[in-house]
Amino acid sequence: MSGTGQRFLKAGYKDIKPLIPVDGKPVIEHVIGMFPGEKDFIFICNKEHIETTNITDVLQRITPSGTIVPIAPHKLGPVHAVLQAAELICDDGPVLVNYCDFSAWWDYHDFKAAVARNQCDGCVPAYTGFHPHLLAGGFYAGMNVDAQNNMIEIREKYSFTENKMDSFHSSGSYYFRKGAFVKKYFRMLMDKDININGEYYVSMVYQLMKEDDLNIYVYNLEHFLQWGTPEDLEEYVYWSEYFREKQRAGILI
Repeated sequence: MSGTGQRFLKAGYKDIKPLIPVDGKPVIEHVIGMFPGEKDFIFICNKEHIETTNITDVLQRITPSGTIVPIAPHKLGPVHAVLQAAELICDDGPVLVNYCDFSAWWDYHDFKAAVARNQCDGCVPAYTGFHPHLLAGGFYAGMNVDAQNNMIEIREKYSFTENKMDSFHSSGSYYFRKGAFVKKYFRMLMDKDININGEYYVSMVYQLMKEDDLNIYVYNLEHFLQWGTPEDLEEYVYWSEYFREKQRAGILI
């Protein structure tokens, strides 16, 4: 949440992206709701948004136990942002880095069981198959996986298949078995200057981990909601309102 959200500002949105209301609550509340039972949240926020919006009040209402870390606005991407809070990350415990512009219908407890069962060093919840935003021209972090859903390769802004619906794409949640991996490989990515248009993406970190023979598992998400751009969000809102109206009218489709 430390970016400036320029695409939404240019599209006429008054609220910053985490505070845009979707289905009656702000985007960030949907994101936090993906992790029932968790209380140890670290929110890395643009300090200008802390000063000019009610983001602090919203976060404290949803998760009073969370820690808010204000940082200077930047255009370096999420790896840079996470490193600004590195001192708060425990080296030995698991860490999940999450973007703030999507939601998913999933079983979080099943996800935790899957990473424990696979004893993976990292895990990327990802989706494949029909998802409306894949019909458009944009690309996300694409993955090539083996028959057991172990990651072979990941590339940001890329699809490993001509039809994007035939391969896996990262949701924006990134699990690491221990915080020491976050600190080591996030710093390595920046030291190696591996970026796209000046932005350092978390997805890229896993390729460095693969080069060190660490095991990365891809967890299948059946239902993923992309809200990363104004077009994505408006498409979702249109269909959400459409089906809600049908439900109110007692029409089943």
